[in-house]
Amino acid sequence: MKKLITSGAIMLAVALCVAGPEDDFRNQVNRQSKKYEAAMLKKDIKAFGKLLDTYVTKDFKYIENGQTMTKKQMFDQMGMSIKTFQKVTKFKSRIITAQVQGNKATATVSNLMEGTMIGPDKKKHTMSFGGNTVESFVKEGKTWKMSSMEWKTSEMKQDGKKIPTPGGAG
Repeated sequence: MKKLITSGAIMLAVALCVAGPEDDFRNQVNRQSKKYEAAMLKKDIKAFGKLLDTYVTKDFKYIENGQTMTKKQMFDQMGMSIKTFQKVTKFKSRIITAQVQGNKATATVSNLMEGTMIGPDKKKHTMSFGGNTVESFVKEGKTWKMSSMEWKTSEMKQDGKKIPTPGGAG
């Protein structure tokens, strides 16, 4: 039994030593994503803004449908969008691929936001918006901060049926 515990401890120590910069990056960005998710599920746009101030660079660029926005412009647009939802039921980001070189990183990320809203027909509908982004990060001190986010594909659905995306990114 002692040998088994000792072997397990050695394997854990080796695994921790083998974890490289990509693992550190992924772990940190995944922890940040969970904080964004918690804020959005509560529709707490103020908390979301504080997270942006913490985890996004001052010169951040947001690109959707060929239009580039600043952090403030993106935040304002997000705030208006969130108000249209009765409830946000999902807000997920998952890293698909990641490359780290020194204090810079790039990730392809799968994103999904879903919630309920009342449509023009006065009925409750489930709306979702998702797709893939390419995100660039820089490490400031010990913190990875996003410097750009560009939508590469996007899809909007109402009650599970695809609808045209404004601007047609996807």
